[in-house]
Amino acid sequence: MDKSKSRTVTGRARMSDSVWKFGEEVGMTTLSTMSKYIFRRQGGESHKERMYPNLTLADVGVREGDTVEFAGDFDPVAPAPGAPDPGTAAALLRYDNVTLTVVLMDKSKSRTVTGRARMGDSVWKFGEEVGMTTLSTMSKYIFRRQGGESYRERLYPHLTLADVGVREGDTVEFTDVLLMITLSDIAAPTQKIIQADAGEGDHPGQGPRELLGCLALDSLPPRPSCKMQRSFKSLPPEPVVVQTVAPATWGSDRGIQGGQQIVAINGLDVATMTQQEFRAALKARPLTLRFRISDDPEEARGVKRKSPIVASSDVRSFQSLPPEPVIVNKVAAGGWAESVGFLGGEEILVVNGESTVAMSSEEEDEQDDLVQEVEVGPEVSKIGLPGSFHNLPPEPVVVNKVAAGTWAESVGFIGGSFGCKKSPVPGFRVSEEKGVMKSPGEEILALNDEDVASMTSSSAAHQLSTDA
Repeated sequence: MDKSKSRTVTGRARMSDSVWKFGEEVGMTTLSTMSKYIFRRQGGESHKERMYPNLTLADVGVREGDTVEFAGDFDPVAPAPGAPDPGTAAALLRYDNVTLTVVLMDKSKSRTVTGRARMGDSVWKFGEEVGMTTLSTMSKYIFRRQGGESYRERLYPHLTLADVGVREGDTVEFTDVLLMITLSDIAAPTQKIIQADAGEGDHPGQGPRELLGCLALDSLPPRPSCKMQRSFKSLPPEPVVVQTVAPATWGSDRGIQGGQQIVAINGLDVATMTQQEFRAALKARPLTLRFRISDDPEEARGVKRKSPIVASSDVRSFQSLPPEPVIVNKVAAGGWAESVGFLGGEEILVVNGESTVAMSSEEEDEQDDLVQEVEVGPEVSKIGLPGSFHNLPPEPVVVNKVAAGTWAESVGFIGGSFGCKKSPVPGFRVSEEKGVMKSPGEEILALNDEDVASMTSSSAAHQLSTDA
């Protein structure tokens, strides 16, 4: 891996050979670097030459046919204890002026400017001079020299341009919290994923399936082929959000997670693409994907979230609804909300891009993504909801009771609750009379794609009794 390009070669070595000697034999020393090199076995950890000078292939557990990577090490290196003060040549280097092309990435847009600075200048001071502070952010900024590593301001507050090894004419980037990943054609491990479906349009080492593996899509039923278009919650012109990432794939190795939004492919804004252009763009090599991700969970705790995050159906417990402030009351254990750092007590400011201040409580209910569609297959003889409703059309149809051991229970229907002294759902009135429903169950909105609100009681009963 050299800058944003890569090349693939084949090498043969003994397990006892030095990783770095093997690297020299296959061309490692032709790569750009600041401080020696980095070795990584795909699916394993990274090892820096300056930290593991005696590393062998046996130490990292490589096997016949494995794919490994060499890349330059661009992390700043602390001076060795007792090292002499830099000489005149090194000292003068800090005063050398360089002209840099600066890309300012803000959300899915970007603008390019030119800046001039000394090598000894602070990266962040230079960023302020070229417009970095105009970017939206929750937690300072990220700097990246194209072809190098990314540096967060809060982790490297004293970083200089000399530390990251910029050169005259280089292109650098400032952004908020974005993840950029550069792909190359990766050989053996990815071919194992795609060979089974090669006849369906994917080509070993070329198709998009190796990016994230076999993924699930919320809005469409899963299919065995699990093609790339099934990997996202939606496709352009809607925001493209990764749903899930299969383990032991390229995507999981690189830290891609469900809920991350793809905002650009090879520098092109995804929002401007059609679905066909999006799928075609994923097949390009080399390929650069830009994701928008939430910031560190530690930083999000106890503060108001302003960065977009993708909700799922386990987010349903609020202390109040608009026009009052919307405060998260309870977070279900093991659910999406817990995984992204919700603890309870957070205020929801925006739902699907719309301010909650301007919403009514009914609009909030429509927006919070609690509508779920379930499909009953022909193998199911009884759905488990006989006579289980509060009302029948034209009144809202609400599940009253779910029979144990039935299809309805297996797909997650819960039904209403009775005789509670304290309602588990905020906003429901508690009756002292035993046997009266205190919190309703799920509301059925449609049967066989027909809106329940347009049905009569008899037509709804007929739909529930059909085999399909």
